[in-house]
Amino acid sequence: MKKGIIIFLFILFNLSNISIYCQFTTIGTDFWLSFLKNYIQPNCIVYITSESGSSGVISMPGTGWLQTFTVPTNGSISITIPDSYNPSDTFPNTILNKGIHIVSGNPISVYAANQAQFSSDATLIIPTDALGNEYRVMAYSPLTDSPSEFLILGVEDNTQIQIIPTAPVYGGVGANVPFNITLNQGEVYLVRSYGDITGTLIKSINTNDCKTFAVFGGHECAYVPVTCQFCDHLYEQMIPTHAWGKNYITTPLLTRNGDQFRILAKDNGTVVHINGGASINLNAGQFHETFLTQASYITSNNPICVAQYSRGSQCDNTTSDPFMVILSPIEQLMNHIVFQAFNTPIINQFYVNLTTKTAFTNLVTLDGSTLSGWNTVPSNAQFSYNRLFLSQGTHLVHSDSGVTALVYGYGSDDSYGYLGGANLQPLNLNQFIIIGDDTISLENFNDTLECDEMTVDFIIDDTTNFTNISWNFGDGTTAQGPSVTHTYPGQGTFTLVLYFERTGTCMLDSIVTQIITNTTIEVDATASNDTICQGESVVISATGGNTYQWSNGYSSQSITVTPNTTTTYTVTGTDINGCFDIAIVPIYVNPLPQITINANPSEICIGQASTLTASGGNTYLWSTNEVDSSIVVSPLSSTTYYVTATDTNLCSNSSSFLLNVHPLPNINIIAQPDTNICIGMSAILTASGGINYNWSNGQNNSQITIQPTNSTTYFVTVVDNNGCIDSSFINIYVNPYPNVDFYADIFYGCQPLKVNFTNISDNGSSHWLFGDGGTSNISNPTHIFNQDGIFDITLIVKNEYNCADTLTKNDYIVVYPQPVANFRPIPNIVTENNGTVTINDESIDAENWYYDFGDTITTADIFFINEPSYTYTTAGDYIITQIVSNNYNCSDTATNIVIVKSDFMLYVPNSFTPSTKNDLNDYFYIFSYGLTPEKFYIKIFNRWGQTVFSSNDPGFRWDGKCDNNLCPQGVYTYIIHYKTPDNNEHDKYGYIMLLH
Repeated sequence: MKKGIIIFLFILFNLSNISIYCQFTTIGTDFWLSFLKNYIQPNCIVYITSESGSSGVISMPGTGWLQTFTVPTNGSISITIPDSYNPSDTFPNTILNKGIHIVSGNPISVYAANQAQFSSDATLIIPTDALGNEYRVMAYSPLTDSPSEFLILGVEDNTQIQIIPTAPVYGGVGANVPFNITLNQGEVYLVRSYGDITGTLIKSINTNDCKTFAVFGGHECAYVPVTCQFCDHLYEQMIPTHAWGKNYITTPLLTRNGDQFRILAKDNGTVVHINGGASINLNAGQFHETFLTQASYITSNNPICVAQYSRGSQCDNTTSDPFMVILSPIEQLMNHIVFQAFNTPIINQFYVNLTTKTAFTNLVTLDGSTLSGWNTVPSNAQFSYNRLFLSQGTHLVHSDSGVTALVYGYGSDDSYGYLGGANLQPLNLNQFIIIGDDTISLENFNDTLECDEMTVDFIIDDTTNFTNISWNFGDGTTAQGPSVTHTYPGQGTFTLVLYFERTGTCMLDSIVTQIITNTTIEVDATASNDTICQGESVVISATGGNTYQWSNGYSSQSITVTPNTTTTYTVTGTDINGCFDIAIVPIYVNPLPQITINANPSEICIGQASTLTASGGNTYLWSTNEVDSSIVVSPLSSTTYYVTATDTNLCSNSSSFLLNVHPLPNINIIAQPDTNICIGMSAILTASGGINYNWSNGQNNSQITIQPTNSTTYFVTVVDNNGCIDSSFINIYVNPYPNVDFYADIFYGCQPLKVNFTNISDNGSSHWLFGDGGTSNISNPTHIFNQDGIFDITLIVKNEYNCADTLTKNDYIVVYPQPVANFRPIPNIVTENNGTVTINDESIDAENWYYDFGDTITTADIFFINEPSYTYTTAGDYIITQIVSNNYNCSDTATNIVIVKSDFMLYVPNSFTPSTKNDLNDYFYIFSYGLTPEKFYIKIFNRWGQTVFSSNDPGFRWDGKCDNNLCPQGVYTYIIHYKTPDNNEHDKYGYIMLLH
């Protein structure tokens, strides 16, 4: 069958299958340039750089000036045009022969600088073969004394040019009024305007003839923006409209707080977006000016030109001034740029802004070094930029992925800027291929013609925009025209070259495509290893076909097999055109070695060793990482040892051996009663954990009795059922008894007797027996003997070794009996007229008495008999003291109170207990003297004011009854009416507490 291919052409860089041979870059061998009028006389300087090095000639043919030059590899030179030849055009609307021509043997890049004090700028110069025949001017708003301007330079004789200015021409036509000029090679024509001539259309009007020319635009000295001083010269070569792009990345200039931009439209109906913002609608020749502070992404539906302006130093008080740079679209990146950061008497700060694809920032080098500090563009993360400080001199930027460079310099109120380099290929043309019913972009075309597909149709359906179409099929044959049929002679790789011209450009271009043909199929099968050991797997892969069928039934391209014996595998491969081939792969299988392990001995006790010996292999690797056939091991527990043996065929097999490790006897020795014994005591030692025992004292039973005189270590060796032997020991400590002694601070006394005991024994625990049933466990106790008698004192002291000793001191403490003082004064209340009180002695075991009746006005109240009497004559309260003693000089004291009343006395108790059975305080009555029965009465009331008792007898006795029943417990009030000896009557009120 035939493949029909329809091709729509566009320029695409870095395609895997297409090479575009393009002369449209800023690198070349032939250049024309000229200079605009600066507001003061400038120095006109040309800078030449070269990647490969070159020699050439620079001349001004119209003046006769000429100079040769040589540029070193990756170097640069500068050439100043002599002032005497007046290279800067100062005469508008006049054709002058001031074009400067540069011819070089090898490719070079050219830059021109229009340098004047406080008014400089520079531009990249476009090679002659990259010039166009249509331009639109980028300039800036004029000042009252400084116009915007552009200059046209002819590079071919009889170039007819039409100019349609957007503002009135100084000394010429009005705005939008076309006028024509004709230039020969090297002639220049300067146009100036006190209006803004941005957008002015300049185009060649030669009939059926492609005449190209150069255009330079700018400003004599511009404020950017018009509100910011100071002015500076703007000078930039215009890019042909066919090389304008639709997508631009802008990067802010270093040291500035933002930059001015103009966006100029080529066609009507142009819609521009900045960072995805609102639509900006422009028609042909219209521009939009904006101020941007960050890296930005500018897109358009139609080709646009974008210019970046450095603003006046007054805008942000930064060392700088205006310059203008025409930016390169992202469709026009370059791989290698050599540029010059040149200084002037004022400009001494140099910078470069680089832009590239984010994925390839690592490919960008400056002067051979990779760069850090990249920043992604916020509104288009596919691109990143880097802003760098530069030293003065020549610099090289390289990236296989493409890069743009904006070079600029600053000085006091002066600056320059220019584009480091760019492609100028015509853009925005589309190309596709159609295979059958599928339309594919040409950039993705990578086809191989198989079997009956050797005849191919090549078709271009756009003959309006492309002319002079021809084909070179790469097999020695060619053809002309937009639609051709070609049959390839056989198998091979052929370079298809399509030649064409774009209508109106007069420039030949080409696209290269590789065509691969294949008339045969070759299927191959390879194994990851053709010789394996039994049990291993191998991957067999087939190539050369589209589908595969293996002898074992599988149909995948690769199979994994595990043969037990040597086996041959066959695969049949078939391509999409039905072509097939057969491949055969034998897989050789070697048997595994048989491995055995012997152990000597076959089981061990902890601490013993065994020798393991492997056989059946050539080399060995044990799980212990040892590589000998025999190893000696001493595991602490039963362990499985593994060995991998490899034979001479490099086949490996493994085996294992479990070496049982018996634990040593678990020996336990118990001492009874304890490991600490006292001198003279015996202990029983009992060992366990084995079947045979051998003690260090010669005994061989599991249990032995010992009676050491000194602390001794006893060892025992034990053998268990597995024949494993171990030893253990026990320490028996023989300890002395403590020394026991004590003393008391008093040895006899009256009861109760308090005695402090002091322990002067050796350190240890103490236990005291005081002979009266009392005990103590503190070291220095205090004991009170409450009984009389003679007591033995015993102290038991046990030291830290649990050895105890006892000391008893017989009859150590003697306690004498204590007499008990007690008496009753009769009566205990008397009057001054009848004040005799007699003692009723109630003491016990007393042998001696002493009484003091407490009358301080006399000593006659002291008596030494047991029941004395004493008469008081003065009213008052007296304390009678009794002191009794016995023959042991033990004494006791008792006291009582006697009340001596005056002749009249009335005393009313405040409580009584009629319900008690002790016959004490069973009645309520009063005590009185000098009280007559005349006029006497008493009334007792309950809490409700009811009378519960009354009497007219001063000697009454109330038994606490109410209506023959005991009154409730509580508080009762009373009133007593009485008459004193002085015949005065009185009422006494009070309360009594009746208690049950």
